Amino acid sequence: MVVTTDHGNAQTLTPDNKEPVGDRLALAARALAYGESLEYSGPVYKGYKIIKNKLIVDFDHVGGGLQAGPGKAESGKTETGTSLSGIRKAVLPASTTKDTASKDKAAKLTGFTIAGEDGKFVPAEAVIEGESVVVTAEGLEKPTAVRYGWADFPVCNLFNQAGLPASPFRTDVPPEKTEAEQK
Repeated sequence: MVVTTDHGNAQTLTPDNKEPVGDRLALAARALAYGESLEYSGPVYKGYKIIKNKLIVDFDHVGGGLQAGPGKAESGKTETGTSLSGIRKAVLPASTTKDTASKDKAAKLTGFTIAGEDGKFVPAEAVIEGESVVVTAEGLEKPTAVRYGWADFPVCNLFNQAGLPASPFRTDVPPEKTEAEQK
């Protein structure tokens, strides 16, 4: 399975441009089936911690660091060979962790929402700090959960430096349905 949140459009179930999907599936096969040592996945949710009004999210598969956007590649491909054709314009240009350090400015991300004790999700401010993402919302003092890319057609831009997009995730547990609701 590979993430394709950076391709396609809201009217179709599958991306029009299949090449990037095939490229990503080939990366996964090379790493998982053939044992090649390469980054084959974008960032995958690992866990979180809450410090005051901040929810700090950690990831596996950071691929050299986190960044906002897929990165720039002169050849039209990322460092791992994944094609950049058909990438949504909403995620360009990249702002990397390295850029952040050099400019003393955090990279802003899209696609994050956060909830407090009332369980209501609101749009969040999310910035990359090292290999984590710090998520906050104005006026939210006690965060309890975060979601990323949690929509039918999400506009989100968290990638690793290998040019691969993060998997959508949620940290909240949906309420269980009663027997009547399940029928």
